[in-house]
Amino acid sequence: MKKFEAFEEDLKREVFIFLSTLKWIALQEDVNYPPPYLGSKYTLAVYILLDRGFEMRDVRRMLKF
Repeated sequence: MKKFEAFEEDLKREVFIFLSTLKWIALQEDVNYPPPYLGSKYTLAVYILLDRGFEMRDVRRMLKF
């Protein structure tokens, strides 16, 4: 991927492993929680909210889990 060309090889490998892991987690969530549930969209929403600085108690209140 062109976005990662400037990265060192070790960092490229770590990013690849992270993205691959995230892909398999998302697929498993879709299997565990098929429509009408949110599946991987639910998991990704939690990751994004945490990344944006929300506390876990806020995420629980918003997503009701």
